[in-house]
Amino acid sequence: MPTWMFNRWMEEDRRGKRKIWGIPYSQYVRSELTLGHTIFLGRDNNQALAFRLLGGYSLAYGNSFTVPLEKQFYCGGASSMRGWQVRTLGPGRSKMAEAMIIPSQTGDIKLEANAEYRFPMFWKLSGALFADVGNIWYSTDWGDEGYIGHDFLKSIAADWGLGVRVDLSFLVLRVDMGVKLYDPTIETGGWFSPSDWKRKDSFALHFGVGYPF
Repeated sequence: MPTWMFNRWMEEDRRGKRKIWGIPYSQYVRSELTLGHTIFLGRDNNQALAFRLLGGYSLAYGNSFTVPLEKQFYCGGASSMRGWQVRTLGPGRSKMAEAMIIPSQTGDIKLEANAEYRFPMFWKLSGALFADVGNIWYSTDWGDEGYIGHDFLKSIAADWGLGVRVDLSFLVLRVDMGVKLYDPTIETGGWFSPSDWKRKDSFALHFGVGYPF
């Protein structure tokens, strides 16, 4: 078990003493803000440039030393950093915890920016070219590389990719393949060149319903 994880659990055990009906309760604040904008292009407005900025912050207080796991932020997946599978990115430059059977990388802070160019193809099919940057971080220094104050710029991940959408009028089915451009967890330099894109760990495939943002 990593030292920082052990320290968090020990602090939580020492602090969470007040109870309601015999059950310790959590005290925290959590805020998330999303800004989006879409610019339509082409003679028939059948093309679009879509942008999204997302920021989130959470803070535990009082009876809690950490925000409950299910309320923490995560990155990766069909509507987030699409070069990574869900909950496999971050926090910061931290590597994925090997002790977890199911990926569960979470943090107190999330910053993300996404851009997508959408264009028609044929029949009910349309395509998308996209790019994502962002990550999650801890707001407290636990002695590892997940703290937001530790090499902040080097901890921002980046990916790009291509997607296909099927517009059935009543819903949109989506397939996206995200490819890593920069992985902050790689100590020797996280940039991926075209020759690296064929590696198994360099891309992720996602299925979704509706547009990602």
